[in-house]
This record gives sequence, C-alpha cells and structure tokens, in this order.
Amino acid sequence: MNLVTEGDLRRELDGRDDVKTWVLPPGTLITPAAKTFLADRKILLVDPASEKPRRGEKREHETHLQGSTLVSKTDPRIAFRGRLDSLQAQVILAQARISRSGNTELVEDLGQVLHVLRQVLRCEVLDVPMEPFSLMGMSADELREASHHPEKALGVSHFMPEHGMGMEMALLNGIRTEVRETELSACRAFCREENGGCCCTREDLVRALNRLSSAVYLMMCRLKSGRFYQGR
Repeated sequence: MNLVTEGDLRRELDGRDDVKTWVLPPGTLITPAAKTFLADRKILLVDPASEKPRRGEKREHETHLQGSTLVSKTDPRIAFRGRLDSLQAQVILAQARISRSGNTELVEDLGQVLHVLRQVLRCEVLDVPMEPFSLMGMSADELREASHHPEKALGVSHFMPEHGMGMEMALLNGIRTEVRETELSACRAFCREENGGCCCTREDLVRALNRLSSAVYLMMCRLKSGRFYQGR
C-alpha cells in the first residue's frame, strides 16, 4: 500500500496557491504530518474510501422503501415488490397469448386479477389498508369457498393439471403457482415468530394473495368444466 508523506506533498504543492482540495488516491495512506501540512495551508483532504453518502443519497445497492427511507435491494419488502412485478408480467403475458384465441371472457377475468395485484402493490408502497375486493362477481370469501368445493360450484372435482388440457390451462396453472410464491414472499416480508406464535403486520395483503390463488384455481375449474371460456 502506498504512503503519502509531508515531503511528497511539498514537492507536489509548494508554490501552488490554486489548490483548495486534495484527493487521497485509492489504496493510499497519509501520514499525520502530511495531514497537518494540508490543514496549515487550508487545503481540504478528501478520502473517498471513508466518505459516507449524504443523507438521502442512494447508492447502487440501495433503493427507496418509502419516502426518503433507503434500504438494501435485498430487503424482504423490496423482494416482495419484485415478486408482484413478476406476477403482473406473467398475467399480462397470459392475456396476450389467450387473446389470440378470442377468449375474451378469460382475458377479462385475468384483467381483474391484474387490477387486484396492482392494488396490493399500491397498498404496500403507500402503507395503507387493502380494501375488500371481488372477482368474477364473487367476494373474497365466496371465492375461497367455491375453490375449496368446486364440485358444488361448478360440478368439477379437484384435479391436477396436465399438458393435454391445453395452453390456457397451463398458463393459468403457472399464474396460480406464482401467486402462491408471491404470498410466501409477503409472509417473509411481514410475518415473524413472536412469543411462541406468528405476528403479521400486513395480514390484509397476505389474505388478498391467498384469495387470488383461490380465484385463479377457480378459473382453472371453470375452464375444465367446458361451460366457460369458450373463445371463438
């Protein structure tokens, strides 16, 4: 590691009155006598390695959580927002593919899913409560009940999707699994073990995602029943 001495600075700066700031090169140490030399001449010593960012200044590995609050990009809440972003992209991709078959009803139902996802993101970023919502004409609780008992609601028993059920079923199943992963991401961001139990600060968002997974599964059941989403 290089060392800057008073002699080094004298050779560089003696006779120069225009220097107001001197930057310490990376990987270099400076002796106390050299620091005194700069101070006596009222030259500001700048050490980039020891500088801290100014308050509110964002470094590359940081991002804004809320307002001027900066956190690492690995923060669980930032990871949750990333999951929401990926999920929305998957819904839009499915809409684009399904629209080619003229299945406008399924595209519209997915549009409702997209709207709820954007509300979840808005409520998380602004730290406001998630309002009750409905999908396909059903409340959140009705969606949950219908998805748990599709044989009553649609005459379709629980099933495991297969490739022979077609592209639309495969796309819906992919969205369903992504919703589940996003729900788990929300739990990692807002839930913690406390006093032998689990404490969740945003149960409203976790519940909304849980109901969304029920809604997407119900869409799959509708598709399998053959009485919905006929397309052209």
